[in-house]
Amino acid sequence: MQPVAEPVRLEHRFVPGLRFEKELQFVAAGRWGRSVWKPLPAPETPREASGWMALMQARALLFGTMPPPAQIAQLESDVLPALAPGDLLLRAPDLTPDMRVEWQTAAPRIDARLLLDRPNAVRLACLANREGPSWALVVGLEVELRPEAERARALLLLDPRLAAPWATGYNARQLLAKDQWQGLDGEIREAGLLGLIELRRQ
Repeated sequence: MQPVAEPVRLEHRFVPGLRFEKELQFVAAGRWGRSVWKPLPAPETPREASGWMALMQARALLFGTMPPPAQIAQLESDVLPALAPGDLLLRAPDLTPDMRVEWQTAAPRIDARLLLDRPNAVRLACLANREGPSWALVVGLEVELRPEAERARALLLLDPRLAAPWATGYNARQLLAKDQWQGLDGEIREAGLLGLIELRRQ
């Protein structure tokens, strides 16, 4: 009799400084040096503005600061040029002078430890869609727990093209073994992972 294979267990691991009992919140600097929880701005934006929105969210996580309301309103209302990877890298010194920006080509396998355990760093995923590139903040990883080893299965994303998540921490997944993006409502799109941009405090 053949032994029955154990089902693969999945685990979601998130970047530090987030909580999502209801709305998605991040650790922000409060008065007198105290840390407080504040909502992470995540309005639904068009694809062209996704890079700008993801960059603003990354900055909030790295520095623990709430973006100015005027900046959020501008991203919601203005027509902004879409950012290709080269555009973001070229504009980064002006947009984020206090952050270090590094492009990382997507590998067939992503090391879960390197992605989540590096302090003072967050990542943006650049996705290849039929309409053009889009960006999303990487908030975590979906990991397969196997007896022989762990393997990263999907990126957990905060995708600006979708409504903000509620009690989940993410609103989309990018599968790493195939070019497939999945929304939480069951929507599936063909989309490849072009690469990741790592943002770190200077």
